[in-house]
Amino acid sequence: MEKLLNFLKEQKLYKEEFFKFMEGKIKVFPYDADLSWFGCFPIVEDNILKDIRLLVPEIITEKNLLVNIHEYVHALELFEELGSVYEDRREEREKKASSYEKIYLNSKKPKQVVNYYVICNKLKNIIRTGWKSWNVKRDRLESVAEHIYGVQMLALAMKSEYKYDIDIMKVILMLAIHELGETAIGDLTMFQISKEEKEKIEHEAVSNILRGLLDGKEIGKLFFEFDEGKTKEAKFAYQCDKLEADLQCKLYGEENCVDLNDQKGNKVMNHPIVKELLDSGESWETMWLKFGQRVYPYDDNFKAVSNYAIENNISKKKEKSI
Repeated sequence: MEKLLNFLKEQKLYKEEFFKFMEGKIKVFPYDADLSWFGCFPIVEDNILKDIRLLVPEIITEKNLLVNIHEYVHALELFEELGSVYEDRREEREKKASSYEKIYLNSKKPKQVVNYYVICNKLKNIIRTGWKSWNVKRDRLESVAEHIYGVQMLALAMKSEYKYDIDIMKVILMLAIHELGETAIGDLTMFQISKEEKEKIEHEAVSNILRGLLDGKEIGKLFFEFDEGKTKEAKFAYQCDKLEADLQCKLYGEENCVDLNDQKGNKVMNHPIVKELLDSGESWETMWLKFGQRVYPYDDNFKAVSNYAIENNISKKKEKSI
């Protein structure tokens, strides 16, 4: 008993009244008593341990009390004191959780869901940097969230028509989170930051975002797999990501949203390949489609789709000949 009390005092989790209670200086209240003195216990969350009877259902013996107190302290150690160490072991703790730990874990889950949703919701309001860089004139420009939707739909179509030997659901999940870091660092293009520098700050941001989720590690693996670009799913997803942007350029170009004479301060125009293509007379949208073919590792199928976009008006249906 004395050893436990000393341990609890070291943790500084309880008020002085708690130790008076444990040492018998405050009498043990019966189960149905008014427990207004519950303030001597730390309240973890509003829905947890509001009533001491949740902590100690039946205060009958000293052993019974010690068992319950131990469960509570153990839970607090894991959930409040260990921080990221606990989060790294969360799945393991879920399986081995005591009844008190399960109460705490279940109370956390709605908050984790909403927190993650709110973070991702930011992508709806982050406009793709490329459109701003090129001074695209349009009432409504594509957001990062819309790009994510577009690239997923492109992936489904490419898998459907070309029968790639890939796990398409893995690809869809990979693409769903491939821009997750932009909730923290914004939409940085290849013309603004090196790939290595972007990956460093983005990986740190993604790890922080996913830390609260039970499956955060598994979700993070998909994000890092996409960036590494070594698996067949990652290679396919990367091509979809780049071609989707090229196709969106084509759509904006067909709407005449870009004036190449209105590009003051646009440093991208000085990129060697961009400058070469524009100087040769290519339109803005065709320039980007050809840029993609030269810079990104498109396979023959992706090149075929890109070439189709170059050669055709993709935003309007052709009129039927009489």
